[in-house]
Amino acid sequence: MLVVNLRDVTPISGGERTEVLLGTSNVIDKEVQFLSNAKFKIDTCMDFTRPPLALKIESIRKSFLDAKKRHVKLRYITEITSGNISYCKELMKIAEVRHLGGIKGNFMVSEDEYLAPAAPQEVSEVASQIIYSNLKEIVEHQHYVFDTLWNKAIPAIRSNREIEKGAQPITTKVLENPDEIFNHIKNVAE
Repeated sequence: MLVVNLRDVTPISGGERTEVLLGTSNVIDKEVQFLSNAKFKIDTCMDFTRPPLALKIESIRKSFLDAKKRHVKLRYITEITSGNISYCKELMKIAEVRHLGGIKGNFMVSEDEYLAPAAPQEVSEVASQIIYSNLKEIVEHQHYVFDTLWNKAIPAIRSNREIEKGAQPITTKVLENPDEIFNHIKNVAE
């Protein structure tokens, strides 16, 4: 296992650290450890390629289920698509799931830790790198980022209905440019 400590230059109090781990087995092991360490909550934000892996990799699936049994609050944001909807429905039995279109990047944050797997381009591949941190400032920042995304996301049940019916999702857009506003009103009127 190759571990790169990004804070070797200055002493870190209380065992705080940020590190990059390489290798798919190290990534899976770190995610399982992260899920096991959580006491109260796990907030997960993953792109549309990750829900199948969360359920297909048995050790990760078991760790999510174990966290649920320990009454850890689980929230999961992803882009729900026709290709991953069945996995998202399965995730809904474990966690509160919300849809946010266009999610890029992946991270998980608990009350004390932060993880960011670097997802490969291939849908079915496990990440080969992961960033881990338990620095209080980083964890707090990621809570804020997650909560911001959570508030913009829509409940999975609504997204699922839209996908199954083939309906276009309802979107909200703020128009500020006067020409853009005029063109929009004109298109609606026509």
